[in-house]
Amino acid sequence: MRQIAILTGMLLVTCTTAQAQVVDTSKGPIEFVGLEQWSPERIQKELGYKTPDSLHYCAAELKKRLGFPDASVFTFRAESGQYKVITVVEPQHSHRVRYADTPTGNLDAPATWAPVLAAARLNYGQDFTFELRQYASAALRGTSVDKTSSWMPTLATLRSDEDAATALKLLAGDRDRVQRMAAAAVLINFPARDDAWQGLVRALRDREDMVIAAAMHALEGLATHRARTVDWEPVAADLRHLLNGTSLFATRIVMRALLTPSTVTSTLRSDPAADGPLRSGRTSAPTAR
Repeated sequence: MRQIAILTGMLLVTCTTAQAQVVDTSKGPIEFVGLEQWSPERIQKELGYKTPDSLHYCAAELKKRLGFPDASVFTFRAESGQYKVITVVEPQHSHRVRYADTPTGNLDAPATWAPVLAAARLNYGQDFTFELRQYASAALRGTSVDKTSSWMPTLATLRSDEDAATALKLLAGDRDRVQRMAAAAVLINFPARDDAWQGLVRALRDREDMVIAAAMHALEGLATHRARTVDWEPVAADLRHLLNGTSLFATRIVMRALLTPSTVTSTLRSDPAADGPLRSGRTSAPTAR
């Protein structure tokens, strides 16, 4: 219970400054999390929507058109309809959003990874990241992966110590986003290694959306199907940035990983030199936008 208490305290630090606000629409309620100087009405006006019922939110609009340094939009399904949660970091808190520098290395992936790399390269990697959740679920539960897939059977064989070391090196240091995506996928095969979990957490601060998506699905699979105690101290700084507002789409997955029987040390407490971490919204199974 101690780790839960620590994390709860971290997430409630800004409770008195950033309050959730709910707008009712004909499609269901929309909850805004993280608003201080902005209001739902101002966002509606700036985006050019005449009424709340005409609102269509996506994170890209909130960031590119309104200048929020980070944003996430999740839609939750319920019997009564949908419930949308929009979480933002306002511009005055841009220092909280700390994505990592893009790697500059030019590294080689093994020839045995070729089918996985080819799949990650197609369609900007969207199909690959979508199917990665399916692979993680099957591989980590010990059931058969989709043998009709062009790449899943190959990925299932990449389980050597050399594969793990290569994946960690590529994910942290290679400039090719496709190789970083494939590396995140390979780390699904190593649930017993702390450095696999740690590498995936670091990758959640990548500047490429598809790399983040691959890391999210990989980490979610580990946390869902192979929850265990992990030494988080080597990535304490990354976790502080993530809980402070970086990569908001990943917040619920980070929390899921931390709130398993994992060791949360005092090093994860809020950095006294920075503002308190942003509170996240609901964490039931959502649809991301």
